[in-house]
Amino acid sequence: RAVTTDTITVTWDVPITATAHTVYVVVDPANAVSETNEANNQATIGAVLPDLAVDWVVGLHPGEDVLAAMLTNRGYSTVTVPFAVAFRASDALTGTLLGTVTVTDTVGVGAAVTVSLPITDPVALSGAGNLFWVVVDAGGAIVEGDETNNVDFAALNALPDLTVSPYDIRGLEPVSVTVRNIGVITATGVAVTAWPEGEAGVITYTKTISGLGPGASTMITFTVDSEVWKLWVRVDPNDVIFESNETNNLATRRLTADSWVYLPLVLR
Repeated sequence: RAVTTDTITVTWDVPITATAHTVYVVVDPANAVSETNEANNQATIGAVLPDLAVDWVVGLHPGEDVLAAMLTNRGYSTVTVPFAVAFRASDALTGTLLGTVTVTDTVGVGAAVTVSLPITDPVALSGAGNLFWVVVDAGGAIVEGDETNNVDFAALNALPDLTVSPYDIRGLEPVSVTVRNIGVITATGVAVTAWPEGEAGVITYTKTISGLGPGASTMITFTVDSEVWKLWVRVDPNDVIFESNETNNLATRRLTADSWVYLPLVLR
């Protein structure tokens, strides 16, 4: 029958040894049927073994000095023995070992587990580069169907992150600007410049903030010419400070004076 599907089942005595097995399925093995395509008659699948894989990896972020990863067992049997998950900076093999987490719970087929490594001193990692790696089953305790998906990486983010937004620029006489550090380590010598008329305008104001800690903010004020109607503000204009995000250092806003409108109260 053309364009039909049949399901065939067979019984297989699964070996008890922890050895990789591949199951092959071959349709028309004797080539008894003439077909338009003889190349799609075979399929394979890995069987018996578990397969630990990294689903996602997350680096440091404000308020959470923790490295985390989610692992999934994509294989065909449960992981029943403890295994180690290593966190390394810069390189999966030779990078500085940031720490190791041991997973002791069983991980069933299709099940997921999240592992977390607290970082007590993010400042100590500021020179470790901006990548870290997660290595699952770092000690090779588990025989898996696929050993190639045990490693993944993400941004370490052990850096400051200076930011200014249009909503941080307020007032007119004077103008106030709030500068924030949403990173995980302190930024020092933070330069702030402001000017009118686009990025090519002449700088009319500059200030250096001595230090801005993780999650901290500070407000600076200055006066501008009365004819200025739009202001541009850049933090770290010369890119002296290495940050986890360099795209949020510039903001612009139309200048308006803070004012209040009093509506009359009418009693009926």
